[in-house]
Amino acid sequence: PSPPLLLPPVPPQRPIPVFPSAHPPPPAGFYVAVVLERWWGQFRSVPAPDGLMLAVGCGVHGADARGRILRRTLMRYGSLAALLVLRAVSTAVYKRFPTTDHLVEAG
Repeated sequence: PSPPLLLPPVPPQRPIPVFPSAHPPPPAGFYVAVVLERWWGQFRSVPAPDGLMLAVGCGVHGADARGRILRRTLMRYGSLAALLVLRAVSTAVYKRFPTTDHLVEAG
């Protein structure tokens, strides 16, 4: 029989470092959680007049003209407040309503 095939010995190799720095980065889930938390906080800070509408509709009674005008006035103030906040945040809303005169014209 023929002698076994002998391969030359392989020199030991240093392991390739996975992280170039001394400290590994935090898990990716941490960054996702931070970004999502910041986005959710900003989303929650934008006023939505739905809750105000519900409170005004349930809390301001009266089927007469006075109750109707009071509900409408309160909702206009709520919508104006939401619009002013959105105008400060969104460039598209700011382009649509650059001055308060544009707000008055739009009604």
